Amino acid sequence: MTTVIALLNVISTVFLLAAIYWIRKKNRKRHVQFIVLSLVTASLLIGVFLYDKMVLSDSLKSYMKEGIQGSTGMKWFLGSHILASVITIPLVVRTIHVAIKNRLSEHKLWAKWTASIWLYASVTGVLLYALFL
Repeated sequence: MTTVIALLNVISTVFLLAAIYWIRKKNRKRHVQFIVLSLVTASLLIGVFLYDKMVLSDSLKSYMKEGIQGSTGMKWFLGSHILASVITIPLVVRTIHVAIKNRLSEHKLWAKWTASIWLYASVTGVLLYALFL
């Protein structure tokens, strides 16, 4: 299941990067298409991740019982990934909300922060997968 999570993370990241590319090229239609693809993929990722951690494995219970094993640096890295992942969700909701309301100048402001934090969460998720192989 971990490989599926990592694959969904990579795909979502690629779609997000494509959305950023297209908006910089002033192609709003393509931007929206890739944002939707990224959102769908990221939503699947969150669903599969939560299902894996809460239903299929005891890893969440063992983390809570014994604590995360590893160096302090690894704990900070994992912690920053988790924090960025949690923060990304309301940021994405807000950013999409102002875009749907056609408040594009406000959308631009929110999107800069949202994209940066979302990309950090995505890239660190892939890196953490690679480190825990």
